Amino acid sequence: MPTELPPYVLFAFPGADNELATKRDKLFRTVVGLIGDACSHHPALNRARLEEVARLAIWQMAFTPGSLGKHHCWLGGLLDHTGEVLGSAIDLLRLHPETTPGQLSWVRLVAAMAAIYHDLGKTATYEVLGYNFRGSPINSIRDIPITCGPTELHRTHGHLSLSYAMWEAESAPGQLSVEVGHAILAHHQLREWGSPVSPQSPAAWAVHLADMASVNISEQAYKQRDAKHA
Repeated sequence: MPTELPPYVLFAFPGADNELATKRDKLFRTVVGLIGDACSHHPALNRARLEEVARLAIWQMAFTPGSLGKHHCWLGGLLDHTGEVLGSAIDLLRLHPETTPGQLSWVRLVAAMAAIYHDLGKTATYEVLGYNFRGSPINSIRDIPITCGPTELHRTHGHLSLSYAMWEAESAPGQLSVEVGHAILAHHQLREWGSPVSPQSPAAWAVHLADMASVNISEQAYKQRDAKHA
């Protein structure tokens, strides 16, 4: 995926860079807050390293679409989808029966790190092939029409296994790495949907359900929009 927008995109929508940066920075601040909360209860955690691992992931996904056409298919779509998954997963964890702040902060940290890494493999399996400007009004980066397609890695590996490998490459060995890795692998829930394991923890279930909600609400909303303009 590119690390900067082409000049003709910025010409068509000069605010694109700022819009992406605002979304990226907001997501990072949210994750940093969750990391800080967990580290205050679990001093053995390496706060600086966790923040760097989160930053690497969030900066890497900034120009990637969320899918190849079904949901969040726009520049920065993966950033939007990831933010939705993280926010919804944290909200779902309000159902967690643990009342100890230390325990809950740990579960939220697991969900947060899994949320930002769960689809990161798409940065290697999706590519933007072109931009189809037709003179339509552009008020947001979502309005920039793009054509995207799969890379060879999409065909040979798939995004889920690559997302897990990216987390494994950046995380330090230990319980956090194991629990986040499980939530990443389980976020599709079923083997026929691409997950080798089903969710076996509150954090993993929260990420899976949040992912399903983000995908399906986005997909249905755009189907309704397209039907109205058909």
